[in-house]
Amino acid sequence: MMHPAIALLPLLLVCGAPAPCQRAVVHIVPNTHGTIGGWLVDFDTERNYVLNNYLEHLDLAARSPSYRFVWSEAPNLISLFELEPRREALLRRMIQTGQAELVNAFWLESDVTLGGGETLALLGIEGIRWYEQVFGQRPRFGWAIDITGAHRQLPQIVSRLGLDAVVFTRNNPAGRTAFWWRAPDGSRALAITAPHYMELREVFQAKDPRDAKAMEAVRRAIEQRLLYSPSPRLALFIAGSSDYSLPPAMGGRIEEFLKVWREKHPDIEIRFSTMAQYLEALREEIRRGARLPEYEGDTAFCFNGFWSAMPEVKRAFRRTESLMRAAEMSAAAASLRRALPYPARRLQEARLLLLTNMDRNTIWGAGAGVVFRSKDHWDAWDRFDGAQAGFTQVLGEALGGSGAGPVLLSSLNWERDDPFEVRLPAGKTLAGAGCVTDVADPAAARCRLKLPPAQAVPVRLVSGKPASMAETAPPAEVRTRFYTARIDLKTGELSALLSASGKPLLAAGSGRVQLEEPPARIAKVAADFMAPARQRKRLPGCAGAITVRAWQGPFAVVAGATEECPEFRMEKRIWFYRDFPRIDFDISLELRRSNVLAAIVFPFAGRVDRRTRGIPFGFSEGPPGEDWLEPQPYFLSRAAEHGLFGYSAAVLPALGWSDYRLAAGGGLTLVEDGLPMHEFSPDRLTLGLVNAVSQYRGLPNDGLSAARRHRFRFGLIPHEGDWRAAGSPKRAREFSAPPLLFESGGALPPLVKTSDNLILEALRRDGADLEARLVEWRGEPGVAWVEVLVPHRDARRTNFLGEQAQPLPRARRYRFAVMPQEIVTLRFSLATAVEAPPPLRSWAPLVPEAKRDALRLRLREKGHPPRPF
Repeated sequence: MMHPAIALLPLLLVCGAPAPCQRAVVHIVPNTHGTIGGWLVDFDTERNYVLNNYLEHLDLAARSPSYRFVWSEAPNLISLFELEPRREALLRRMIQTGQAELVNAFWLESDVTLGGGETLALLGIEGIRWYEQVFGQRPRFGWAIDITGAHRQLPQIVSRLGLDAVVFTRNNPAGRTAFWWRAPDGSRALAITAPHYMELREVFQAKDPRDAKAMEAVRRAIEQRLLYSPSPRLALFIAGSSDYSLPPAMGGRIEEFLKVWREKHPDIEIRFSTMAQYLEALREEIRRGARLPEYEGDTAFCFNGFWSAMPEVKRAFRRTESLMRAAEMSAAAASLRRALPYPARRLQEARLLLLTNMDRNTIWGAGAGVVFRSKDHWDAWDRFDGAQAGFTQVLGEALGGSGAGPVLLSSLNWERDDPFEVRLPAGKTLAGAGCVTDVADPAAARCRLKLPPAQAVPVRLVSGKPASMAETAPPAEVRTRFYTARIDLKTGELSALLSASGKPLLAAGSGRVQLEEPPARIAKVAADFMAPARQRKRLPGCAGAITVRAWQGPFAVVAGATEECPEFRMEKRIWFYRDFPRIDFDISLELRRSNVLAAIVFPFAGRVDRRTRGIPFGFSEGPPGEDWLEPQPYFLSRAAEHGLFGYSAAVLPALGWSDYRLAAGGGLTLVEDGLPMHEFSPDRLTLGLVNAVSQYRGLPNDGLSAARRHRFRFGLIPHEGDWRAAGSPKRAREFSAPPLLFESGGALPPLVKTSDNLILEALRRDGADLEARLVEWRGEPGVAWVEVLVPHRDARRTNFLGEQAQPLPRARRYRFAVMPQEIVTLRFSLATAVEAPPPLRSWAPLVPEAKRDALRLRLREKGHPPRPF
């Protein structure tokens, strides 16, 4: 089905009087495609296979002048430096001659949906700077050939990085293999696509360069591709034999293959190419009159089991990203306010640990167990632990000081007074704050305290304990000035939720935890695929009694329910705050089986006519029934496999929040800190808690099996009107980034103040600048301002890398226009500079000492790592 936003253009004529026929040129771009952190094997084994595959391509390019290939991901080059340093010179020579291209500007190939916006920006910034420092050149592409869907802010990110194009496969929405992709702010990027990254397998698998069947298959593929190319004179294939592709099996006889092809098909020229060579050919066609369609929006999503696999990984990202924002801001403030050294190197090392975990299968939670936890090899949790420890150390040093007392740090650029969870020293409580003991965790407290924007403020810890929550009879109704909640006293679920003015929002059964089985046809690959709810089988609830209890304290009422079943034990606490609109759900779930989806459902009290979901640097909005069930078949990869359950706009990733406007009025925002599977439909919301699968494609993964105790946190915010009035993106950031308490620290005044229509994504020092990255969050054009509270020489707007500077007139407050969801980078020149860290050429500084010996593992195996499927 063609997306209605696209107006397709007729193909240009190749022949026609008086112009003669012109031959088509086909660019074959060979690549090999593994992962960085590992997929089916551990980190060290994985990198050996991938490196060996790249070296096979490199050797063929050295032997055959017609062969070219692309090399992706900086970590694979670190493998070259560590394991085969003598081959670096050959690679550099092949790059100089144009037979090899460093194609990917990003640090690695990531999922582009599940990481925060600033994390995506840093993938490009750190990648580009690394290539410039190590190779003296800048890759030209956002090489994202294994993503399973993309959001509408991706073209703005690519544009802000100064890249020539984004290259992706799967789910092309535009009907042509190249199109202009426009972001909500109006910026656009060139998008280049193919149905898959391992095309023309016949060329790569054939050993005989005169293989007639292979030749015929290639001819048919080319004729089909030319129908969808922006010009019938030009076609692109991102080519390989499989995942982990080796070069063509015919080796040096590719020269003979090309010769035979020319004899048989003089009207079609085949070239082994780099991506840059194809881009130049495409630009020439555009200069000659080829017109590209333009598209604005998201793509379809597939492999949507990833959104609910291993939620611990998603929560670890949110926690690490929150620490990064706080550490960078605090280090900048301490260096400018107290003249402390700015720890640029430690911050970069912690960032690189986070970015390396942005590897696709890691962030998806889809892989063998050794990828995530390994006794002998560097694993994902080593990197999370290392990044969090690095950022925490920076925070401790930035906030420390002689004679210092306790401080609370908020990294958010607005005043906040939301309830937050905190662990207080034994026998202490926060003076001037309403603190209560958490009914689910006596070692934790919930506090409420007004905090100013983007700074660390002194607080007092006084002797005593937080107020106790007194047990009380479960209430049938909780009424505040924000909502009315009715509670089913038999189940502990919400039987109704109404807005402040009485508009019905949720119906009976809201907050029900249930287990669901996938259809049998995808059970073996359930970690990768998620069927829509109508195809899943809900398991019957157990007959065990549900115990409902309640507690009340100074600023909250808590309704709890405990359910004991053979297959799970669930404890649910719902926090209703007396003077704050958010309703917090805290769920402890002990799963006693696997191969199920644990979900929580919220039936709406009426039809939802608009849904909005958080994406990196913004939001995506559309009707719940938006139809992605029939994307254009030619652009689907592995269409038969996905045909098992279809494509659906229901099962989608949401980053941090989602919102639902009811047709009859009123709305509801959901905020979370690592549960990205929000299943949208006009009558209900299903939140995927954990997709528990007993093994990953035949390999053990205890983390994925999920048969253990889990804790899930999320909140609901009822509102009367639009999510903008509720400030939903800000409420979501508050939920995922609570204030940080330091028992010994010094106050850090703010460095900047901002207008209300901006969210501060990052504040750090970079060279001689203070850099601030902000985003317009309402989706509305307007005027924004930033006030800088430290001495500086000048101010300018730039791209992500500090380039394309647009000076701002000197003022107390710098005012500038912003477009909807525009990402704004501001730089302020300082009197002093911080030193740029040296580029990483070895993993050793980042790897725990006990696992560094494994970095020396040298295997000679190549091709695909062993797999049981």
